[in-house]
Amino acid sequence: MTHAENQAAGAGAYAMNSLRSFLKLAPDQEPLMTETVFFSCTMNAAMADIWIHWCEPGVEMDAFRSTRIGRYVLERFDEVREFQHAVSNIMDWAIEKRLPAVLAAVSAITHLGGVAWLTGEMAEA
Repeated sequence: MTHAENQAAGAGAYAMNSLRSFLKLAPDQEPLMTETVFFSCTMNAAMADIWIHWCEPGVEMDAFRSTRIGRYVLERFDEVREFQHAVSNIMDWAIEKRLPAVLAAVSAITHLGGVAWLTGEMAEA
């Protein structure tokens, strides 16, 4: 599990940083910390852990953080149900909160010529 946790921490930081960079491409949109959090899961045959990853912007360097928000023993039916419920809540949050921000950024970028996200430059409107 330690190896999986390290992989999830790295992947979470990359995914969150990519999402932050993407959302920043939309004009006048500085993403909130809550808009760029990322969830991951590490598991083996006996247990599953859910992690949350976030970034604390710094003056010289951003600090990428992660912490376990749930550990579930998969040999216990009630904990499997709790794990399923936690994943379902994360999915609901992603659809209700994350998806609108991503769609707004896509719309803004498309409005500006559609290739702005490739070059990092905004096209003239």
